Formats: sequence, structure tokens, C-alpha cells
Amino acid sequence: MSMWIRTAALMVMLTSFFTACAHKPGMRTDSGAALTAIEITPADPGVPKGASKQLVAGGIYSDRTRHDITSYVTWTSTDTSRALVNGSGLAKGMDRGTAIIKASLENISAHTTLTVIEPALVSLMVTPENPNSAWEPAKSFSALGAYSDGTSRNITSTVQWSSSDETIAGIVNPGGAPIWATRKGIGSTQITAADPVSGITGSTKLTSAIGIINGTLRGKPLDLTGRVTTIAGMAGASGAADGIGNAARFNNPFGITTDGTSLFVSDMYNHTVRKVEIATGTVTTLAGVPGSRGFSDGTGAVTMFSSPAGVASDGTNLYVIEFGNHAVRKVIITFGSVSTIAGNATIVGSADGVGAAATFGWPYGIVLSGDNLFIADTSNHAIRKLVVSTGAVTTLAGKAGVAGSNDGIGASARFNNPYSITTDGANLFVTDTNNHTIRKIVITTGAVSTIAGSSESSGYADDLGKAARFKGPAGITTDGVNLYVTDFGNNCIRRIVVATGAVSTIAGTAGAAGAIDGTGPEARFGWPNGITTDGTSLFVTDLGSNIIRRIQ
Repeated sequence: MSMWIRTAALMVMLTSFFTACAHKPGMRTDSGAALTAIEITPADPGVPKGASKQLVAGGIYSDRTRHDITSYVTWTSTDTSRALVNGSGLAKGMDRGTAIIKASLENISAHTTLTVIEPALVSLMVTPENPNSAWEPAKSFSALGAYSDGTSRNITSTVQWSSSDETIAGIVNPGGAPIWATRKGIGSTQITAADPVSGITGSTKLTSAIGIINGTLRGKPLDLTGRVTTIAGMAGASGAADGIGNAARFNNPFGITTDGTSLFVSDMYNHTVRKVEIATGTVTTLAGVPGSRGFSDGTGAVTMFSSPAGVASDGTNLYVIEFGNHAVRKVIITFGSVSTIAGNATIVGSADGVGAAATFGWPYGIVLSGDNLFIADTSNHAIRKLVVSTGAVTTLAGKAGVAGSNDGIGASARFNNPYSITTDGANLFVTDTNNHTIRKIVITTGAVSTIAGSSESSGYADDLGKAARFKGPAGITTDGVNLYVTDFGNNCIRRIVVATGAVSTIAGTAGAAGAIDGTGPEARFGWPNGITTDGTSLFVTDLGSNIIRRIQ
């Protein structure tokens, strides 16, 4: 009995062994149908470089059934430099081109042509990420695409841009690079970039806040009544004395900027840079020697200027354009230390170049935008660009030595003694003094247009665009919605709505000079020149009266 059991068990084991050999997985179905062919799907697929594609091997059997035998077949690639394939049929594109992918099981096989194509976009990132501090009225964005082959590309100009709330910020230059989101209100909006082919998107949250930009506080339109007061200096009395309020003295205060707490004034005929505390009217001398014209870098009273004119700020430094020295100077506010960025005190010229190799011709206006300073090179009738980090100077618009009033792009545009300059981050706005106009320059292209006033006649008229009249417009600033202009020849302060070109008068009476505090037309100015804002008020250098005025 036991012998019979052992023999039967042996026979079962042998039968199982031979059955397993005859029925190798995938060769036969459970019902005994034999494999007759293999089919690979998808047929002749494409895969982006760096991406993977799952291939499936389908077995076709003698009973006309089909079964998935992907894991039973042996997978191979004829060109592993183009494509690899693993034991599970997952093929990866290695380089552009084609490779034959083969699936085989004993003597039965099939193949498909795998074409490796351009890398595919995998993800998209918008930069800067979630800017939530005070920003310029126009903020630039870029789109960076991550691709299947591990590379990344700047795809700013090929994606579609949008803002989730157009009342907060709108998109400018949607088909180009960089992309600009222009401020329209206070709050937050999602700036989104979408790839039109893949549908992949990326976004960032933009918060429009209030803050100091280029020495003026921006973020909302100023709510002004036109009330004018004097915060420092005494009308009709020139001098260089530091002091509080009307005890302080100026001598042709010219350019002005702010950090929100203090005003910084280029005191032209004193050849100094002064600081005025807004809350108290306390005036001190930050750099330069009162009454001493010269050129020297250093700290405090050892430094010398020659007729400092326009002034801009990044909150830490001042950037002063010197009319007399034809140079751009940097003043570290905390220490009063002065250095020269560009220009040559001994040479009047118009040469582009780096540092002292660049030359200017009696420049007046200056404004900062990011790492760039833009300069109204007055006697050269040109607008220059200075990269702060390198000292490189180029000409953005106008042609040196050629005056005119033509709108145009770059060197084809003409100016006639451009005087002062401000920016919204995307555009520059220039007082073209001898043309009696306000000009706009698109920073990215150098395209120049006239938004208000007429080069054909000076005068005084509140109106729209070119129907308005100015008489020697001088200083200019912006709150991001409006421009504010000191109409030097008319002794009044004008406002221009950027979107419409509508011009109105805030304070002063055309043709009536003086130094009278008052509201609107009751106030009097004596050759108002520089202008800035802290987000609540305007501050004006009343050059002929030697005082600093505030307009609320």
C-alpha cells in the first residue's frame, strides 16, 4: 500500500513538471489555446525626449482570444542611444530619432517603431513668486518651463497671460517679453501663464500695496484739496543755514525725492544735498560744502558738488545728477558718503560708455527703475540709461545735439531740452521743457509719444492731451494713475490723468508769481521746480522763493 502511494505521488510530480514545461506562461491559455502572434500597442508611438511611454504586448491565440502578455515577453530596443525599454514594457526616450522596440516570446515576436520627439513641457513656473510687498505700478513677470528631458526654458513670450482681477492689475505686452502687470487698484490678483498647446499653467499671487518707489510713495491716487503750505525755508531769503522750518535757508532748491519720512533736496546754488524731516521741517546738510563748487568723492563735508540737479532714491541711497559736473553721483544716506557712478566732470559730451568713459551735457532729471537710472540729458536733447550695477550708459531715445519734437522710436524721436523724468515701471514720462509738452517713452522699445501739450505753442489751458497748454513744464512725478507737473512758466501745479491725457490745475494761478500759502488758485508759487509725493501729499521745491512747499 505504501509503495503504491509513493509511486502515485511520483507520477503526479512528473506530470506537473512536464505540464509546466509544455505550458510556459504566455505560450498557452488555461484552455490550451496556443500563442500565434504578438501585437504591440500603441503602434509606432511618439515619446518626448526624457519622457516614458508604456507599451503593451497583446497575445493572439489559436482560439482567436487575446490576452495581455506584457510581463511575459522579452523587451529589447535596437538603439539604446535613442530609446530604452525595461522588462515591463516601459520605454523611455533618450534622444531625438527612432528606435525599433521588440517584444518576443520564444520564436514569436513583434516590433514597433518608437519616435523620440522634442522634449515636452512638464510644468510651468511664474516668477517672481508671490510678490506681496510694495511694488512699482508696473511689475514684470517671466514664465519658466520645465521639460521632460530635465531642461528649463524661458517661455514668457509663448504662453498666454491673464489676471484674475483686472481691477487690481492688468496685463500689458501679452505676446512679448517681459510681461508687465500694471497696477489698477489695491488688493491681490492671480497672474497666470498658460501654455496654449499642453494646457499646463502656472500662476503667482500679486499683491498691490502702497510703498516708496523711486523716491515717491505710490499705490493709490492722491486725494488732494490743493491746500499749499510752506514746510521749510523763508520766502525771498537765500542762504545755507540748517534749522527748523523758516529758520532754515536754501539757495535755488532744485530736485526733490523722499523715503516717506524725509525729503532729500538738491540745493543747487549751495552745491549741497539737504535732508528735510517731513514731520518737523528740520533741515540738515547731508553732503557737500555750502557755497563751494567742486568735484570730490568722500563723506559729508569733504565731498563737493557743482550744481546738483535731479535726485532719485532707492530708500538706502540717493542718486544725484550734477548739472555742473556732468556726472551721476551716489550718496549713501546713512553716512553721507559720495561716489561717482558715471560721467566725467571735465568733459561735456554725449558718449555712451562705462563709468567715466560716458559723458553727459548739462543733465537735469533722473529717476530710478530697478537697477536702471534714466537721465534727462538736457542739452543733448536725449534720454540716457545707466545700469547702476555696471555703470554702463546708453542712449534710449533722442539724438544727441539734435533738437525737435518728433515722436518716434529711439534715435528717430526728438526732444528739446528734456528736463525732468519719472516712471511707472513700464514707461518713462518726461517734461520736454522747450517743447512745452509731456512725453511718454516705452522703456522696452524706446517708443516716444506726446501725451499732453503742444510743441507749436506755449500757454496755459486745462484740456485733453494736445489741446492742453503748458509753459516750460519742469518737475514731474506720479502716483501710478496721475502725473503731477510743476508748470514752471505758469507758476502752478498741474495734474494729468495718464489714461486720458486730461489736464487740470491743482494749485496756483497762471501768470501770478509769489510765495503765498493757500488753497488752489489762492496759492502762489515762484518758479516751482522739483516735485515728489509721499502717497498723501505733494512736495515742491519753490526754486525762485527758496522754500519747500507741501500740497495736500
